[in-house]
Amino acid sequence: MTDYKELKKEFDKLFLQIFPTNNSEVRMAFWQFIQEALQEREKQIIESKALTNHYYLARLFHNEYESRAKEHNWATNKDTQVEFNDLPYENRTLMLAVCKAVLWNIRSRLTPDNRKE
Repeated sequence: MTDYKELKKEFDKLFLQIFPTNNSEVRMAFWQFIQEALQEREKQIIESKALTNHYYLARLFHNEYESRAKEHNWATNKDTQVEFNDLPYENRTLMLAVCKAVLWNIRSRLTPDNRKE
């Protein structure tokens, strides 16, 4: 994810070079616009990766499942309370196979022949 504090410092330098003004309201409005655009782009990239890369989707699914299990008072298996790459081999390969099948299914439904108007 983008480090917006560092990016803001660079933005301030460039903004003053391009627009030699000390009007902080104008600068903040531009910054807000740029930050929102970058956040939207990051969201699109994440969604794109999740729909094209079964490894990315499996890792995302694992991380979300483990973190949200606590919110729902669900105790997951101790062996799976690790990073995705550290999962037991069988668990990791099963999750990859499932995510690959799910993505294939989604993509096949998105082809022009299968879309509902």
